[in-house]
Amino acid sequence: MRDGIINLISIVAVEDEIGNPIEQETLKEVYCTIESISQTEYLQVFLSGLKPQLKITMCWFDYSDETVAEYNEKRYSIYRTYLRNDERIELYLTTKAGV
Repeated sequence: MRDGIINLISIVAVEDEIGNPIEQETLKEVYCTIESISQTEYLQVFLSGLKPQLKITMCWFDYSDETVAEYNEKRYSIYRTYLRNDERIELYLTTKAGV
């Protein structure tokens, strides 16, 4: 069941007209299932200094190694992925400064 839409964000470095490096973002909207992080996942990741927020499950072919996601106008960093056997991938999202 797909109950949400998330924006996956690709960030690449390009040069402007005078050669300065700038970041260029490309957004891709995908359908997904949005879940809470389990207590076990939360504790393991929290102890490493991150604050895990959401688990996103979606079709694996929609994911292209993006490192940032946006949901409900809030940006998250993708800190872990898990490829399942049923053509889906789980993305684990956290908030951190600078994202």
